[in-house]
Amino acid sequence: MPQWPKSVNEDTHNDFSTSSPTSSTSVRNKEEENLVQSPVLETQQEIENVKRNEEILKPYQERLIILTAGNTRILVKMVAALQLQMKSVMQRIDRITPTVKIISSIERIKSYLPLKSIEDIQNIETLLQEEDFVNEYKSFMQKVGGHTPTENIRNALTRIFSNDCGIKCSWKGRRQNFAICKLRLIK
Repeated sequence: MPQWPKSVNEDTHNDFSTSSPTSSTSVRNKEEENLVQSPVLETQQEIENVKRNEEILKPYQERLIILTAGNTRILVKMVAALQLQMKSVMQRIDRITPTVKIISSIERIKSYLPLKSIEDIQNIETLLQEEDFVNEYKSFMQKVGGHTPTENIRNALTRIFSNDCGIKCSWKGRRQNFAICKLRLIK
């Protein structure tokens, strides 16, 4: 073995042991430790971040829960009010529906009245044999009004008979007039 100067042999700075920071195995071991420690450190940092974020979000979440509960109560009240209004509207519609049917059916009766001739009287008498037409006629007559019974009868007769037809008619058929006392129109 060559002889080195004594100062070189005694120098401990150039020792290539595995504990030396400059050795290749030492560097490799440190990198492995960093790789192993790195995911653990990252996970711990992520956990700390999550905890910090949870602490920040907690008051906002509580406020959101309170607002949601309050909004839910308001919505429930609004739905209940809407249901009551819907029920009221449906009841009104139920009351109006027969009236609408009557009004539409009255239009058919109005096309025949007031009667202008004896032929018209006979035609409407045949129509009054149908139950539907009788109901429509009754509905029409219920709409006729007056402040006194006399006024009510006068209004009803003017709606049923025209003046020309009324001249040709009498209650019992006297003086060769057409008798109206036994007509379905009158009964």
